Amino acid sequence: MKSKLLTLAILELAFFVSAFAQYVPNGGFESWETRYMWDDPESWNTGNAEAFINGVTTAERTPDSYSGNYAMRLQTATVYDGILFGYCFTNGMITDEGVGDTLHFEGGFPISASPDWIYGYFKYNIAANDTGLMLVSFKSGGEIISQNMIPIFGSSPEYTKLGFPLEAIAGTPDTAMIAFACSNPSDPMPGGWLQIDSLWFGNVPDVIPNADFEDWNEISYLEPQNWVTTNFFNALAGFEMTMTQSDDAHTGSYALRLESVPTILPSGEGFMETIGGFGIPFTGNPAISEDIPTFQVSFNPTALVGYYKFEPAVDDTALVFIQLRDSEENTYETGGFFFPAEDYQWFSIPMLYPPGVEITEVGMIFTTNLGMLDMGNEGDLGSVLMLDDLDLVNPCEQFPPYEITIVTEPTCDEMTATLDAGEGWEEIEWSTEETTREIEVSVEETVTITVAVYDLQTGCEFSDIIVLEPPAGCLGIEQSDLKTMQVDVYPNPSGGMVTVELSHAVPGKYLAEVMDITGKIIVSREFVMSDTHKKISLDLRNSTEGLYLLRVTGEEINYSQRLIKK
Repeated sequence: MKSKLLTLAILELAFFVSAFAQYVPNGGFESWETRYMWDDPESWNTGNAEAFINGVTTAERTPDSYSGNYAMRLQTATVYDGILFGYCFTNGMITDEGVGDTLHFEGGFPISASPDWIYGYFKYNIAANDTGLMLVSFKSGGEIISQNMIPIFGSSPEYTKLGFPLEAIAGTPDTAMIAFACSNPSDPMPGGWLQIDSLWFGNVPDVIPNADFEDWNEISYLEPQNWVTTNFFNALAGFEMTMTQSDDAHTGSYALRLESVPTILPSGEGFMETIGGFGIPFTGNPAISEDIPTFQVSFNPTALVGYYKFEPAVDDTALVFIQLRDSEENTYETGGFFFPAEDYQWFSIPMLYPPGVEITEVGMIFTTNLGMLDMGNEGDLGSVLMLDDLDLVNPCEQFPPYEITIVTEPTCDEMTATLDAGEGWEEIEWSTEETTREIEVSVEETVTITVAVYDLQTGCEFSDIIVLEPPAGCLGIEQSDLKTMQVDVYPNPSGGMVTVELSHAVPGKYLAEVMDITGKIIVSREFVMSDTHKKISLDLRNSTEGLYLLRVTGEEINYSQRLIKK
């Protein structure tokens, strides 16, 4: 027997209060948010992707500029497993891991002549026994024809114009690459920094892109609230987003569009590139570890339902993997497949777990291909899964509204009432501490009875409250003739503010009280009827959702009614 039934019943809503709730976080995909990461200068790449994973920034916009609004600041940071040095380079990618005689690169910016000098304004404090670097490299026809490694060391607390000669170039370059680092990449020392502004070549008309670092791009991505996806990793790598907002919705304004695109994922050896994408709803901490992110539930779900469309590339199969966790930390796994569908199709995936357990958390992974669950088994480019109106089936909502049944009313000959909690309940607990289906209650005076019932198969709990009055004219007990008196209570259910309106009442003093299911008075208000009509307000906004009892007593009135706070 659950001794906590009555306590839980106070916190749980009955069927008619909680019906049609949305249990999958943001399962209708109406709420989206932009998740900011960092700023990068336009036409330049930086090491901020690696730094961001470690919770630091190694290249940033600074208002401490030589001219204009901004300059570039590179800084070396200490992280948990080493030292990260700040670096930046013009559009492209350096393809060598270490610093050698020649650094190879892809990309760069176009140039039409051979410069002999490079100039700029610099402010820096390079760590002791460390060296900052500037790389100026030139290509022609895809081959490196000149490269300059220029050291920067010591300290310059104010901006200083520096010029560096470049080696003579055999031929005319068509592509240039410029890179800076505030530490020696082979042996970085913590604490160094380098600020750069207003770069130019000495004797050529070609302009270094965004040489004054005035233009910056926000590195961010759009993602549905309460979902974690591969968008985070794709934003780090500069890839196309896997999860996007779509106005092709089943209902509402938006749906979720999940596409198989190139992505990166963490692995035991750093990051691996694959094809695919996933989406995971969550509440709390979204960190991905051995346990997938989850959201909490207060009932035992019987199915995941929703609507989907799926357009596979080649022979991909989309799916959802579901992991349920109970109150004892046991896990139960299930899932389902999404087959090709051009129009939105309703789906229902049953939840499988033993009877009698208490499910507390649900984890889900939606993906466009089977291989994503193997963390790296690639799918086919271009598979698109659309999702909308996701929800869990709460079996408690399938029960009819729960009420205590009065089997027999009290009479003057028999001052007792028989109450019935109903059939099929695994556990029953009356406020009289009885646990049988039916009980007899003495009604020689006004009595309030509550009951909590529990269904083992679904884990659903319900409660009800009833006020019994002795019959009029028995044992000298007189009841008021309320035929001419009217009490209206609205709204009911309410969000917290309740109006009680009395009509045709006898002038005098009255008391309105609201009690919870344990009989504790949570709101009490005295008022005076100076005429036959009055309205009063009761504030339940600070009370938990659930079932309450309103009682109004006074001149020739003893009125009771159930209230529902939702």
